[in-house]
Amino acid sequence: MLAQHRKFVIPFLLPPILSLSLPEQARAETAINPKPFQKHKFAPAPVKLKTTDAAKTIAATIGASPRPQVSSAAEQLVVTGSRSGARRVEDSLTPIALVTSADIKKTGKQTLRDALAQLFPSYTSTAGYQGQQGEAVRTARLRGLDSKDTLILVDGKRRHKTSLFISGESPTDLDMIPMSAVDHIEILEDGAAAQYGSDAIAGVINIVLKKNAKGGAASFGYGQYGSTVGDRSDLWGRTGTIQFNQGFDLGPEGSFFSLSGNIDIKSPTNVYGSYPLSSRIYPKLSNGQLDPREYSMSRFRQVEGQPAARNFSFAYNTAVPLNDSVVFYSNATFDHRNSDGYLFYRTAISPQNFPWIYPDGYMPLSSIAENDYQAVFGLKGKDFFGWKWDVSSSYGSDRARVYTLNSLNPSLGRQYENKHNFYDGALINGEWVNNFDLSRKFDTGLFSRPLSVSLGIEHRRETFNSYAGEWASYEDGSFIWPAGSANAGIAPNPGASGMKGFDPKDVGGWSRNNAAVYAELNQKITDKLTLDVAGRYEYWTDFGSAPIGKISGRYDFNKKFALRGTISNGFSAPTLQQEHYTQSTGGYVTNPTTGQLYQQYTVQASPTSAIANALGAQALKPEHSLNASLGFVTHPLPRTTFTADGYVIDIRNRIIITPTLQGSTVTKVLNAAGIYNVTGVTLYTNAAHTLTKGFDIRLEHFEKFGKWGTLRWTLVSDENNTSIIGLSGIPSALAGSGIGWGRSVTSQLTSWYPKNVTTLAQDWQIGNWDLMIKEYRWSSTNYKDANGPQLDQHNAAAFTTDINVSYRVNSHMTVVFGANNVTNKRPTQWSASARKYASVPISNPAYNWYSPYGNDGGFYYARLDAKW
Repeated sequence: MLAQHRKFVIPFLLPPILSLSLPEQARAETAINPKPFQKHKFAPAPVKLKTTDAAKTIAATIGASPRPQVSSAAEQLVVTGSRSGARRVEDSLTPIALVTSADIKKTGKQTLRDALAQLFPSYTSTAGYQGQQGEAVRTARLRGLDSKDTLILVDGKRRHKTSLFISGESPTDLDMIPMSAVDHIEILEDGAAAQYGSDAIAGVINIVLKKNAKGGAASFGYGQYGSTVGDRSDLWGRTGTIQFNQGFDLGPEGSFFSLSGNIDIKSPTNVYGSYPLSSRIYPKLSNGQLDPREYSMSRFRQVEGQPAARNFSFAYNTAVPLNDSVVFYSNATFDHRNSDGYLFYRTAISPQNFPWIYPDGYMPLSSIAENDYQAVFGLKGKDFFGWKWDVSSSYGSDRARVYTLNSLNPSLGRQYENKHNFYDGALINGEWVNNFDLSRKFDTGLFSRPLSVSLGIEHRRETFNSYAGEWASYEDGSFIWPAGSANAGIAPNPGASGMKGFDPKDVGGWSRNNAAVYAELNQKITDKLTLDVAGRYEYWTDFGSAPIGKISGRYDFNKKFALRGTISNGFSAPTLQQEHYTQSTGGYVTNPTTGQLYQQYTVQASPTSAIANALGAQALKPEHSLNASLGFVTHPLPRTTFTADGYVIDIRNRIIITPTLQGSTVTKVLNAAGIYNVTGVTLYTNAAHTLTKGFDIRLEHFEKFGKWGTLRWTLVSDENNTSIIGLSGIPSALAGSGIGWGRSVTSQLTSWYPKNVTTLAQDWQIGNWDLMIKEYRWSSTNYKDANGPQLDQHNAAAFTTDINVSYRVNSHMTVVFGANNVTNKRPTQWSASARKYASVPISNPAYNWYSPYGNDGGFYYARLDAKW
């Protein structure tokens, strides 16, 4: 494996050993002019730095032309993690990382989620097949915890969640924020619920928007995967991207209006192999022979991979001083996205198919149309009885309309055989957040430095609504295949084949309110010791109160070494979708005694539904955590920063989904409660007690080589292990039924994700050239199936390499070429038994779904960047 990648590791050694005659570009240490922002010091201002990556972004947007140098990210300023004010990354009391828009561009990714997954080893894409709604939204996890346990902020304000329900979660969808609007991103890798509220058990991602009053930029990109599976020409993931940003001066000194937009068009990909000959697609001929089409037509019938998507997103950010002490500010995003993902193939002889309609079978399409927006309005000033103040209100909403296309509802019979497209219903999530924040410094006389005090109150109202689909999308007709047909006596499953529409009995509207008060004290005790104490009290109308706190400390032994640590408790509230989302799927089976067909349903039930109550299930409670971390920051060499942080996260009442509750005991309990035809139930419950241990290390070195340019090296490694302390939550009414937590649940918590991800990157600038090479090492993953080891999936440890090369044509134009996973590394394939027993029959290739680097192989791209 190492030999395979040797030619991609060698470039890391080039700058010190090659003597190139390219002229050295004059690099001016250009200071950013802060003058327009000085009069109103509470107006958002650019960060005052030397010519760093952050400076590069800001300078570009306000019209500065000199090309900045690459330098240590540790020197840049961040505001996340403490309300006491901005500080350098390397001076933080807690582990925090920063990436600029330039860093994001060098990933070659079109969305923020994908870019962050490339940049941070501890931020990994959620493994496995995500279901129909997951075709539209992919999620990611920080520090091995669930995606909903990472809080997303935009310019310090809480971001709303998606309405879609993806593998039991409804996290914030980062893809709805245009990349062109982003100045930089701050990632706090530490529990911060005491500072920011629910969802911050794993950490906080703060997306900071551009604040340019003039100048602009645009990018035009194209990319595609280097290979695909199958014989269709539209499955290469071809992606076209247009991004733009323009700043406007609104007149008053210190004002700005920054407008941004993205257009992304992407075709689907496929990782599924061909249908094996052992699985018939067509009925046999009258003479008992196989239909010749089994051999003469393509066996590539199933398409599974990334969906096709059309994404149009816009954003603005603005601030206007109203007088010498008050500033009005606002930002907003709007996104419209259509996503189309293929569902499982129905053969020509499937009872779900009318062969005269689809003579070769059919593959339904899950189509989701989303409108997503959030708007923030606020005022801030510097004198409210001596306090700095900030009052704001924001509202965000995500509305998804769900369709099943190119399908049938054969249960309705032949009179509806020409009904192929179905409206399945809609999901709407909304969040209204209001904040009032105060901050002030007090000279207590106890210490040489003042005490920083921050106070605040917050009100949040959350809503979730689900709406039924059209009648034909969910209705159960009475059609039974007649005698003499290939499927004689079989009743097709009800509803649109592929995804049954939302039934009126399963939908509704729900809401809850949350009120919070919080405070934070920051004190530099001595020149070496700094302490930060935060506390928060929240009250929820659906489950009560949650008091939480956090203590952070840092001791600087000298300029080269500092020790830092935190201890906190936190919580993550169940989402309204986890509390109330309901979906039922049904079908017919034959009674072995009477030979009669009878209907049965499997229901994903709300924990507060009549079904859940009959089984003795409990309403969901918040997850509660204890977080502790200890680490150090050191500068062993000039222009070198090394950080290492270990952490422990203990989570009680962790929310997971039950195995399918089924069998005679379940049937008897439900029948006794007057519930019939339901033979299987799943629901979310506070069942798991887990312990997550890990460490993050980061080594960064910046070096100048004269005429050979400048070089930044970055080594990052994340180690993360989760163990299960206990599992509970199987309803007591099912005691003795044999139902218990299976191997799939334990592997989902402990082995679906790599325990270690390590990256080594070089960013080399010489003249007008910029070369970035990044090597990844992913440890192995293991999926254990609930039905037994014959369906298990193992993915071996692997190396992948990213390359990004840019050439600055002039001060206004740069050409970029690059590749993610340049060697086209694919994951381990399924075992022979896993292919045999899979839901959809498959032969080679059959790539593992639990690969942390994906299963589509190498992605290659080119881009033209312009600025003015």
